Amino acid sequence: MKKIAPIFLLGGLAVMTTASIVVGSLAWFSAKARITDTNDPIAAVTNGAYFAYGNGTAERPYGITKPRHLYNLAWLQYLNYFNKNVDDSGQIIPTYFELGSDVDGEGMIIPPIGNESHPFVGNFDGQGFVISNFVISNNASDFVVKPSAITSYTPTEIVGLFSVVGKLASDTTTSYDTTINAIYDTGISNLEIRTSTAHTLVGVVAGYVNGPVTNVAVANSSINVNYASGNTAAISDIGTSNLSDFSIVGFCVSNDTVHYKSTIQKVDETIYDINITNVNPFVIQDAGEEAGWGGSVNML
Repeated sequence: MKKIAPIFLLGGLAVMTTASIVVGSLAWFSAKARITDTNDPIAAVTNGAYFAYGNGTAERPYGITKPRHLYNLAWLQYLNYFNKNVDDSGQIIPTYFELGSDVDGEGMIIPPIGNESHPFVGNFDGQGFVISNFVISNNASDFVVKPSAITSYTPTEIVGLFSVVGKLASDTTTSYDTTINAIYDTGISNLEIRTSTAHTLVGVVAGYVNGPVTNVAVANSSINVNYASGNTAAISDIGTSNLSDFSIVGFCVSNDTVHYKSTIQKVDETIYDINITNVNPFVIQDAGEEAGWGGSVNML
């Protein structure tokens, strides 16, 4: 198992046109078997094809050991595959995931895990392994390879490896166990996060954080903001007027009840290869405060 050496970018994002910020044969299965007298489709469960092992419970988490497993997680979350499973009270039954090895996604482009409508409310244990070399995008034209079940793609404005962790503050319908929802003990290396919508909130690990993100290290990753028709602006009423409060995460919920940005540690401060065309100021701050930048994420 690799030890994760956290190296991080610090700075701040305001409105911009184009920015590059540098931080240090897939199968999709559907039920098509027909063996009854009436030739009706038979429902089938193909979870085993999506992940290396497990059934998504706390005792047997879904195992992610290959790029296609993370691909499947991202697209299944987009389709609301996990959040549609609820108990008798209407609360989402939590799904557990774990990395079983380092996962190198060289050449693979996937959407963020979750979105505004289908946030990630499960449990993700990195077990000290590293996710590397994926491109995360909200641009439909980037998805040359996608599941056959995806006939169209509605882009999320909140972008990162994870889009929304926990529900948005404005979400009054999503019910889930907040004591289980968490992302922890993993490394992220050489990810490119792309966002191309007119309004956006962006971070390498997650765009919007309303749950614990603990012991996550990021190295040599980039955020590319590129809206073809003009300047990219912040999302209104999301909690921040920035495109990103931190490079690691876009926005952390913090109020009298929760304080997810209580411990953001800056390990190393490096900014280079920044290319910005923008009429508005780009402000760099050296502290992990409200409009500054963070380092490793440890938000309890």
